[in-house]
Amino acid sequence: MLEPVDPLAGTPEDRFTQPGGLYGPAETEDSFNLAQSGTPHLLEQDNSFPPQAGLLDSAFSEPQPPANPAGDPWLAGTADPAVAAADPSFPATTAPDNAAPAWADEASSLAAVDATLPSRTPARPAVHRPTYQQRSLVELCGYLPDDVRSLVQQLEIPEEGVRKDVLGDLAALGSGANAALPAIRALLDESPVIATHAAWTIWQIDGNDHAMEQELLRIMQLGDANVVQFAAYTLGSLGPAAIDVAPALRIERERHNGATRIHIAEALTRIDAFDQASVQVIIQGLDDADVEVRWLAAISLGEVNSRHSDIAVPALILALNDSDPDVRSAAALSLGGFGALATQAIPALRDRATLDCPEVRSSAQTALACIRE
Repeated sequence: MLEPVDPLAGTPEDRFTQPGGLYGPAETEDSFNLAQSGTPHLLEQDNSFPPQAGLLDSAFSEPQPPANPAGDPWLAGTADPAVAAADPSFPATTAPDNAAPAWADEASSLAAVDATLPSRTPARPAVHRPTYQQRSLVELCGYLPDDVRSLVQQLEIPEEGVRKDVLGDLAALGSGANAALPAIRALLDESPVIATHAAWTIWQIDGNDHAMEQELLRIMQLGDANVVQFAAYTLGSLGPAAIDVAPALRIERERHNGATRIHIAEALTRIDAFDQASVQVIIQGLDDADVEVRWLAAISLGEVNSRHSDIAVPALILALNDSDPDVRSAAALSLGGFGALATQAIPALRDRATLDCPEVRSSAQTALACIRE
């Protein structure tokens, strides 16, 4: 049986070189010389040396240049004149102090090679989606009379102005354009302006008030001012037949201002003759800072029901003093529309008929003739 060997027993030479000793059988001659010099053996803690880096430290540390314990000028990258004189093989020219070491050039070369290698990221598989072929507006309709077919073909033209004109031509055909309804309904998904005109055209062709009303209310909620004004005008042209949409229109009236608010209020006065709140909204427009709004309000007041003449006529008499001649002219003509109910406006109209600009004088004279009759 082999007996255990005490690694600390024997001479210093034995402790370094014997089997099972501190460094084992593969110890070098340098280790033996270290032991002879009387340096304390490594089992005793020596705090005179800095701690050695562990495995984790070396794994995550930046790459370092090769060690140069002997001051080899080839590794150090600097020239020592004494060494250069003693060694004829040393290069005559010396590298500058800030020159990169040779190992840095090698690292750059390896990085350049890596950049040329193909990526190991697997390619994403292609996604195959079904494709759909869009049908033309003519194909949506099936059989079409020649005159209607020509108009539907023009609806394919993307210009907004052309489409609006074509929709107007189809609306003029009335029920004669029934075959084109599938193509016109497809335009309800286009821009708000085209969708509004399409809804109006559908109503002109099939007379379905309810469907047109709901479509116009949906488009109005998109908020485009021109669209809201045209939709309000269209709904107002239905008169009392559109009474079901009056609550929604009142909500829209409070959401807008300026000319758009006046348009909605006027539509409501046509739909609901008793809507005095909308008449008040129009009267307030006579004091707006925008001359266009004041002009529109003066025109709209002439369209309200005669039952509101007690508040509309005094407001229009005041508008005869507006700074803009177009507003004064519109106010005079609206007063004439009330006929005998506007007799209290005769003195103010006489002044405008003699003292104002030609345009206002003409309008005031027309109003006086309507009131006297």
